[in-house]
Amino acid sequence: MDVKKLFANSFQKKNNLGDNIMALAPIEPITMNPIIRELMAINGARLLYRPKILPQHLLKAPNWQYWAKIKKISQVKTPSGEIVYDGIQIIARPGDPIKKAVRYIDNYANKIGIRFIDLNFCCPGYKVLPKRRGGDLLKDPETIIKVISEAMKFTNLPISIKIRKGFLNSDTPTKLCSHIRREFGENIAWISVNRAPVKMENVDFSLIKNDFKPFEQAITAVEGKIPIIANGSIETYHDINIIEKNVNINGFMIGRAALGNQTIFHDILDPKYSGIEANNIDNAQIILKFEELFKIISKYKNGSSGRFCSMGELKKILFYYIKHYLESQNKQLPTGYGFSKWNSSKFSPDSLVRALFKIFPTFPEGSWEKWIKSIFN
Repeated sequence: MDVKKLFANSFQKKNNLGDNIMALAPIEPITMNPIIRELMAINGARLLYRPKILPQHLLKAPNWQYWAKIKKISQVKTPSGEIVYDGIQIIARPGDPIKKAVRYIDNYANKIGIRFIDLNFCCPGYKVLPKRRGGDLLKDPETIIKVISEAMKFTNLPISIKIRKGFLNSDTPTKLCSHIRREFGENIAWISVNRAPVKMENVDFSLIKNDFKPFEQAITAVEGKIPIIANGSIETYHDINIIEKNVNINGFMIGRAALGNQTIFHDILDPKYSGIEANNIDNAQIILKFEELFKIISKYKNGSSGRFCSMGELKKILFYYIKHYLESQNKQLPTGYGFSKWNSSKFSPDSLVRALFKIFPTFPEGSWEKWIKSIFN
């Protein structure tokens, strides 16, 4: 199935959350790792994104680590057997080598499993905005139209767009979405809309978390021509339920709330799931999550794929499991365990086992030793 046909049924008013498309947000650098993307896919995410990259950096890829890390996720299906689509995100402005970059992606798309190109017009990074990329372009919709037009000329892959409600909290996505609809119509695969503005100074975050109007405004502006994916502070069934009751959205994008909690997609889609907020995670649940994680890590450990489960990569992944587990118990990251230096400290397999046993003392130390050594031995 072509990725653009994913949303065919979602324009009809739904009574089942399972009719929505679930997406894993591009999170730098964590979603570079195919282990994470595959883990989310087998738990219900149908759209996966590699983190943003500049066109000029992508063109250096044959001699650079980024391209080596773009590994194809083949034959991966959701729990209900649905196809999963993996895409690449470009952050560009006029003057960048967009033509060469999208042609380059086209040439490699089949080899590495890229099914769509996403254009980033939402990044609020302090290093990005001064260079007139990402969210800064929301101040000038005409510039965004130019970037989209340039990309569309030179690729056969579907193109999606990621935006925010606007640069300022007083902005709305109406004008931009309407312009995109007039210029491109159904040629745009979908638009993901983050309901937070680029500039968050003096903005009440709790109000944004319960705000569904940016999604409603985007849906009205595209007049049913382009699917809209809701993004921004979507962490629980409750967050999605509020949006569902108010707007006929086509999908949901979840980011950091899924890290360390890969079953979030399955939980939200499961009609039996009735918890408004996630219950405390017990030992049995966390063991199941770890078993699923280590099973996929072990799959990647041999040959050239081994770089995806190096000690450094494993620490990045495990950090979110630790954080999610402790927060679910209403606890904070403990002091004295090296959390402040977790991602910069060096660990041997033995010292990592000891650290994990300190964090999860109710788990047998032998279990940690078995899992860790199954990867590094």
